[in-house]
Amino acid sequence: MKKITVVLMTIIISIGLLSNVSLGIIKSNQDKELQNLIKKYNLKVVTKVPKGIKPLKIDNAATLAKEIDKIKNANKTIDVPTIPNFAPFPALSPSRNGRGTGTQIGHIYFTVVCRFNIETSYNWETRGTERRYFIKAYDVDSYTSGLDTGLEWQQKSYTSSLKDGGRTLSVSVRGRMEHYLLIDGLIRLWTTYPTYTCKFKNP
Repeated sequence: MKKITVVLMTIIISIGLLSNVSLGIIKSNQDKELQNLIKKYNLKVVTKVPKGIKPLKIDNAATLAKEIDKIKNANKTIDVPTIPNFAPFPALSPSRNGRGTGTQIGHIYFTVVCRFNIETSYNWETRGTERRYFIKAYDVDSYTSGLDTGLEWQQKSYTSSLKDGGRTLSVSVRGRMEHYLLIDGLIRLWTTYPTYTCKFKNP
């Protein structure tokens, strides 16, 4: 009976040791994969975080890979109908042109609770009709809003162009997006340089 007990204890201890070794190997591989991603995307350690920014916590390599993939494949273009600012108004004489200015904001949703905003001021004219046509954009600002955890955006430049004879105004902003990530107790920064575009359309 004692021999059987000793044998059973030996088996249990051996299984426990093998399990610990296996878990150790798995953790080692996960740590290595995490470090490889950190190196690949040049995630630098920083000691200061801008006011109001809360770093996004990353638990493991799989979570980091998913977050990077989400950012890389995020929607960067949106069509915005401009009905609120372009509603018909009393008809003008065909020989007269109405002119004015307007402001429109386009929203690109990163998540349900986080969005990127492009706020555009523009000039318009009627060309003797009830329809308003874009002439040009003259002031463009962009920013994030909502629960934009870990994000800081800095707009560097913008470009605009007219399409469909002035019925569509396409505005693109370029800038620097800084992603603050909390990995293994360290705050790391990933910097990208995306371009976001809104196409404001007059139906």
